[in-house]
This record gives sequence, C-alpha cells and structure tokens, in this order.
Amino acid sequence: IEELKAAKIDRRQALTIGISVDPRRRNKSEESLRANVARLQEYKAKLVLFPKKYNTKKLRAGEASKEERSRVQQVRGDVMP
Repeated sequence: IEELKAAKIDRRQALTIGISVDPRRRNKSEESLRANVARLQEYKAKLVLFPKKYNTKKLRAGEASKEERSRVQQVRGDVMP
C-alpha cells in the first residue's frame, strides 16, 4: 500500500486496473520502494482506460479520448516484466 500511495494510485482503482494489493506487505528498503513506485508509474502511464459506455460523450477522469483509443494497438506477449 505504501507504493500505491507514493505513486498516487487509490487502492480501489488499483484493483480495477489489474494491480494486486496485499495490505500485509512491507518494504524492507527504500531502494525497493523507489523501484516499485517507478514501475507502478510506468504501468499507469502506458495504461489506456476505455470508457464503460462506448458511445458516451462525457468521459470520466482517466478514460481515454476517442483519438487515444484509435491509436491503441493490442499488445501480444509479455506486457511488463
């Protein structure tokens, strides 16, 4: 949960975008914390959220616009190491 707070990702949002959350987990060093935060920020930057209702004109916060959705290609294989 410390990494999520540092990366500014809500715990509930993390669960919806595919990030598993373990509240028992603790960091043993600052280096691993920084590495995990950087990985989460990179993941969030690459993430494209499609709206729940496809033909809606109003987008929620974080959802991709029509132009962004048209540029997206499906990734096959490993997404993140």
